[in-house]
Amino acid sequence: MNLPKRLTSLARGLFLALVFLFLFAPSVVVVVFSFNESRFFSLPIKGYTFDWYREMIHRTPLIDATKNSFYIATLTVVVSVGLGSITGVIFNRWRANRIVKSMISSVIPMPLLLPGLIWGLALLILFSRFDVRLSIWTVLAAHVLLTLPLVILIISTRLQTLDPAVEEAALSLGATYPETLYRVVLPHIAPALLASGLMTFTISFNEFILSFFLTGGGFNTLPIYIYSLIRWEASPIINAIATVMLVFAGLLVLAMYWIEGARALRGISRQSGEGDPAEPGAPSAIQVTQGATS
Repeated sequence: MNLPKRLTSLARGLFLALVFLFLFAPSVVVVVFSFNESRFFSLPIKGYTFDWYREMIHRTPLIDATKNSFYIATLTVVVSVGLGSITGVIFNRWRANRIVKSMISSVIPMPLLLPGLIWGLALLILFSRFDVRLSIWTVLAAHVLLTLPLVILIISTRLQTLDPAVEEAALSLGATYPETLYRVVLPHIAPALLASGLMTFTISFNEFILSFFLTGGGFNTLPIYIYSLIRWEASPIINAIATVMLVFAGLLVLAMYWIEGARALRGISRQSGEGDPAEPGAPSAIQVTQGATS
């Protein structure tokens, strides 16, 4: 390897190292200070301890806020993925004027583009106008509003890679439309459902601005509880909570890759055994109708 190539390789490695340092250095600092023996964020660290994790476990308000966040995030996934999947399938197969369809497509991402502060104020005014009491359901409505467009976009994009002729072939060979959806469309959009579900859960679980405006009646989510700790009790317990959240997010990502990897391996095995050129994991129209008519 000559000198210019070595310098180019070194420059690329240095650039990547700087980018990854910029991305992950804050997370490393948070994790390190979660073991700090001192209550104050100061260097050098004089000792390491697990006391903040033990204290975190025994804080009842923290546990309640975490349960609330899990509950809201789970409900948001169910509602957003359910509605988003149905909307994505209907919208993708809707035979409308291209201009009209393009205009609707450009409007769908609007809740993702506008600042959360605007949506929070708008929803607060709307609920106040109709005398709706702030509770878990107002927070859930806001989280669905925020995540539903994302699910629709992901599902619609995935459906664009499915040839409508495959569905038509399944229908012409005797399968009913619900069977076609279950045996053709659903296996094809399964990766998109998984990805959108994980993204929806993460966004809902970590959402602060909308929750800040729409919580009430003593109901708190985990981000709101962390905010109250930052205001009144700055201590390494905040770092301990953040570290647990980082580990949980990492496990979700690993689970997604493991599920997708296992699904891809099953598809490869099916292809090698049957010689089916279709996409891994997605059955052909003949297989669909055979299963439907048997």
